[in-house]
Amino acid sequence: MEINTDIAAIIYVNPPQAQCKECYKAIQLCETLGIPYFTKELSCKKNLKDFRRLFPDAQTVPQILFRGFHIAGYYDFEEFTNQLLQNGEL
Repeated sequence: MEINTDIAAIIYVNPPQAQCKECYKAIQLCETLGIPYFTKELSCKKNLKDFRRLFPDAQTVPQILFRGFHIAGYYDFEEFTNQLLQNGEL
């Protein structure tokens, strides 16, 4: 799968019924900061296959790609976006 770096964030999440707090927080952070994003639910077989290929050691969701780079989970994404804000890059 080729990652479109024009899309700012790709967030791999559990399906909504799983009620993942960190998944929800990652989405809310993107919305609050005006970061374009889309989600890929792991209930879809293709998304799950891509998830396992992209993040073979990942044990948790969300897993976040930001501008084509793997950031990891929500807390890493929050820290990363805070640094971008402080540097005037976001």
